[in-house]
Amino acid sequence: MYLLIYLLCLIISSITGTDDIIKLEVTPSTIKLGLTSQMEIVCSVAPDPAGNYRVLNIIISQSTDTLEPDYTDIAGVEQMLQPSLYVNNSATIQGQTSVTDTSYLKLNWTYPTENEAGSYQCMATLLQDEDFTVVAKTTVDLEQPDFDDLFSELDRIESYFLAETRNVTELWEKKMEGAVTAVFNRSAVFDNKMYLLSKYSNMSRNQSEAMCKFVSGYLAEIESDQEFGFVKEFFNSLYMANETKVIVGGTDQVKEGKWLFQHSGHNVNYFSWAPGHPTNSSRDNSNDCLALDISDGYNMVDVPCNMSEQNFRSRFLCEITHSPYSSSQ
Repeated sequence: MYLLIYLLCLIISSITGTDDIIKLEVTPSTIKLGLTSQMEIVCSVAPDPAGNYRVLNIIISQSTDTLEPDYTDIAGVEQMLQPSLYVNNSATIQGQTSVTDTSYLKLNWTYPTENEAGSYQCMATLLQDEDFTVVAKTTVDLEQPDFDDLFSELDRIESYFLAETRNVTELWEKKMEGAVTAVFNRSAVFDNKMYLLSKYSNMSRNQSEAMCKFVSGYLAEIESDQEFGFVKEFFNSLYMANETKVIVGGTDQVKEGKWLFQHSGHNVNYFSWAPGHPTNSSRDNSNDCLALDISDGYNMVDVPCNMSEQNFRSRFLCEITHSPYSSSQ
């Protein structure tokens, strides 16, 4: 009797304590937001050559908290049933339970978002004389692309399509449409113009201008109360941290107090200054660029043009008057 109990304990130990039985793998382990095109997570359970157990089910759970995870089941597969998603999810799913082959549950996302970052757990229920579970865990990190990442991705797209000899224009526009969506929030059309608000923060004025130029635009030139009202409504439709300032067209770098648009070269004649702005009383004032302050009702403030001098989170707003990427609007 004691020998039977001892052997049973050995079998249980081999099921619950061996990493070779269950594996949870994710590729890649870091999401670079907007640039990672595919993410795959696979939980696999090895079959028992001796036939001592069989797999009843596999369940993958997720928690956005990596320090103190509180897991929610997101997908599963059971004997005799097709794999299924338990929550609204953009993932595709595959899986099976098997006695002789590897049992597995696989999820795949196209352009994963911040919702797919966090801690993952896979739990498989095995049947021998009784039910036992085996567990594996992993994490997916989230990384904001930096300026070099964005330009590398856009350059990669451009190089790829320049090498194509057929349907270059159609394919280029389709790919650029995806790139623009990854990098910018896009407004509706106002007065034959459209506005693109960057999703990424803390670029210098020159970098912001270069990104706008890449998509056939320029830093937004706000010229009327109606246009300003449309831009504010656009901002209200999005979530932005309260400390954010949005760089727009306008600078007085040439002559303090004389504001000019960088793209058109015209005088800036419309202002809606926040209290205390512009701060152009000092000869060495470095606040030479125009921005909209989210924390002050989107009113205008003058800020440093160089990112190294900025002590706030900044985004930028492009204006496009003719763009092949606005056809869906």
